[in-house]
Amino acid sequence: MIRATKIFAAAATSAVVVGVLLYIVPIPRPWLFSYIEANSDYFLVDRRTWESDASLPVRFSAFALDLKMRAQWKRDLIARLAPPRDDPRATLGNVYQATDQLIINQIELFHKPIDQLLFASLMRGYGWCDQVNGVIAYLLQGHIDDVETYSLYNAKDKLSPHVAVRTQSSLGTVFVDVWSGVPYFGFADQLSERGSREIPTYHELRGKMAFKESFYRDGSVFNRYDFWFQVRKGLNRSMFMLRDSWLHLWSSAWARQSGADAAIIPGDRYYLRARLHHIYGEAELAQQYYRKYLETPCTTVRCDAARIFLNRLSETSEISTRN
Repeated sequence: MIRATKIFAAAATSAVVVGVLLYIVPIPRPWLFSYIEANSDYFLVDRRTWESDASLPVRFSAFALDLKMRAQWKRDLIARLAPPRDDPRATLGNVYQATDQLIINQIELFHKPIDQLLFASLMRGYGWCDQVNGVIAYLLQGHIDDVETYSLYNAKDKLSPHVAVRTQSSLGTVFVDVWSGVPYFGFADQLSERGSREIPTYHELRGKMAFKESFYRDGSVFNRYDFWFQVRKGLNRSMFMLRDSWLHLWSSAWARQSGADAAIIPGDRYYLRARLHHIYGEAELAQQYYRKYLETPCTTVRCDAARIFLNRLSETSEISTRN
């Protein structure tokens, strides 16, 4: 019994050490390209559909790598943005602008959402409101006092129509919504004296707001990106994966909920390579691969997404050239 306990403790310690090293040591870019291209279905189809064909070890490794890839990308982007710690409005604005350039919102491109983890959703480039706003909440974590994705609530119909981002800082309570194209706003009674000078109120932006004030006031926390919340979420996800694998052993009827753009085509490797260059700020290479992708036979919504991203990058390049 004592020997078994020692073996378990040694294994657990080794797992923690390996996990810490994997988190700290950056993934070499060539390996990152190879992994993403070899696993394009993970990044482009519904998570349930992908999981139905993946073994439990593959699913656990994909989950761990998603956490690793998103953390590595965040460190790179934040280093490039260098958000000021003493100016939360500037931080909100800078991170919003960066995220808005990397993600397509529902207003720009109507699409059928699919269930994905954060980095996979970022690589795809568009998604549900909680996925898109989840990216900016994740980036703001650690650079604004308190950040969470926040589920609005319609008390009359007893449903949540939308997920935004809610922050707490010296500005007071400020909402951010990149999915709806609203950088930041607050309610007069929830803003601090500084916030009332720097942040527009809901009523000042009433013409741009898609949801009633009461939906915000009756809402609740949807997700957080602090360490312990993510640890609990990770443990829960692991338990669900184990449960689903057990059920899969006893049933061949596995629910498939593919999005409208789920079909994988050979040219998708160009789209994913373009996305990786894009999120890492390598505009010229991103444009090159978006063009290559559009030269391939493609009929999915990703073709429309590639055109939008290519136009954005081209416009940015023209502005930079003129300046």
